[in-house]
Amino acid sequence: MSLSVPVSTSLFGIVAVGVGDGGRPALLPSPQATRHDRFVTPEEAHLRCEAVSWISQDFPGWVRVRLVDVNNTSWYFVDKVPVFTADSSRLEARLPAPVHILCSIVGRDVGALVVSTAPHGVEAEDGQCLFRVHAGQLDRHTV
Repeated sequence: MSLSVPVSTSLFGIVAVGVGDGGRPALLPSPQATRHDRFVTPEEAHLRCEAVSWISQDFPGWVRVRLVDVNNTSWYFVDKVPVFTADSSRLEARLPAPVHILCSIVGRDVGALVVSTAPHGVEAEDGQCLFRVHAGQLDRHTV
């Protein structure tokens, strides 16, 4: 059985292929990316998110973090506290609490920036590492 999947390509080498978990588009690097695209160093930034729950408070602590993208879709990440913040005392007070995910800006799309968390070893619970976010969700001065 062959599956027909819609594909759309942006000017910045990001391709939406079919759908990911929950019917969301799955974003993948374009296989047609030019040699120049592969050697351009992406700009890094901190992506604003919020820690929503503790998974484990055993050292170094594990938390679940939520990111809301431009489509108002929630993405969840689970990792060690130091991945999201250097100041774990902020999380000890009350959740939800603001945290950041280090990301690379890999493209621009209509009304959004495309960021990747893959270069920093972070991915959503479903394995997704490319996200369309509002420019206002990024702190570039903190990198």
